[in-house]
Amino acid sequence: MKSFLPIDFNWELFEKELDEFDDLLRENNTLEEQKQILPFFKSRLYLSAGISLIDIFNPDSLAYEFDLWGKFTCDLVIGSSHNKTYYFIEFEDAKQDSLFKVTKNKSSSEFGNRFEHGYSQIVDWFHVLNNMEDNAEFESRFGSRKINFQGILIIGRSTFLRKGNHDEYNRLLWRMNNVVVNSKRIFCYTFDELYEKLKEKIDILKTMKAYKI
Repeated sequence: MKSFLPIDFNWELFEKELDEFDDLLRENNTLEEQKQILPFFKSRLYLSAGISLIDIFNPDSLAYEFDLWGKFTCDLVIGSSHNKTYYFIEFEDAKQDSLFKVTKNKSSSEFGNRFEHGYSQIVDWFHVLNNMEDNAEFESRFGSRKINFQGILIIGRSTFLRKGNHDEYNRLLWRMNNVVVNSKRIFCYTFDELYEKLKEKIDILKTMKAYKI
């Protein structure tokens, strides 16, 4: 896909699809990217768009399998065409060693192959976007030659961070908060964290009576 679908965000449908996301996490200990994760989100437009609610309050643009000029394909891109802010999202699987893997003869774990793959994918996307910024086709896609963009890597389950060992979580948090790629951040969340953050957003809105279900 080279263009965006316009979205009229619907909070009621978002909450319904968020509940279905909760069911998916409760019913499955592990999740496979191709067989479960990608089909699940592609069939839930408002949940997909809602991922950007971590930072964008009113997403209005969405694209699945977004083509980056024939070089790479992003699993999902969400944004606001009004303030030219976009999130480029990579999904990876949610298995025991997706985030970290235990290596023989080493006292500490290493970042998993799927994590490193997904993270590197987003770095490559940033490289392409940076190179294409002054291109007329860039402007035709995003409505501007300058956009604000960040990356999000969604991977793994919180339960697979080794129990009683805060080192893995702290390393993940440090990397997300301190590693900057060309002045851009790459946010990293487990699927459980994603659900919790989105649930918190909708609970806050209900408390404020910002909308009615």
